[in-house]
Amino acid sequence: YNMKKTAKTNDKALKSLIKSIDGTIYTALLRERILHIMDMTMQSIKDNPEDWEGTWISPKLYEELNEIVQQELGFDN
Repeated sequence: YNMKKTAKTNDKALKSLIKSIDGTIYTALLRERILHIMDMTMQSIKDNPEDWEGTWISPKLYEELNEIVQQELGFDN
């Protein structure tokens, strides 16, 4: 019998993270970091589109993710 620990899925890992920091200052820090990283990513795509060409993740996916992040976490919403 193999009791090897299986890796968490991305969904489970993120849900676990949110649960472990719920009600703490860390949620505000994480929110700010996510928004900042998305802003940096979008600026990089805008300023250097050639760096994002031919990568295994399309810049369009990052743009779509940014829309979701801004809608769900943005300070304007």
